[in-house]
Amino acid sequence: MAGVKALALEMKVKTGEFGKRSDVGIAQSAKNIIGRTRSLPAADAQKIPVAVKGGAVTLTGTVHSWDERDLATRSAGASAGLRNVVHKMSLVC
Repeated sequence: MAGVKALALEMKVKTGEFGKRSDVGIAQSAKNIIGRTRSLPAADAQKIPVAVKGGAVTLTGTVHSWDERDLATRSAGASAGLRNVVHKMSLVC
């Protein structure tokens, strides 16, 4: 187009209900993924309660190292449909 100096496009994307997950579904998924994480001892994975509210995952409980805490946080983050992960885990020596 002759004389056009700029073009602005506006797009609105609405997400449908398909693919959305409930808090319960997200919590179950996060717990399953944490439990299957090979680098995290199974006994320690079971001591990490998972709570979800509004798509935000909160991890509590105890771990034996900061590496375990980070691993559990990253693992839970692999759950589809979540908004963010907050860890409130304590370190037990």
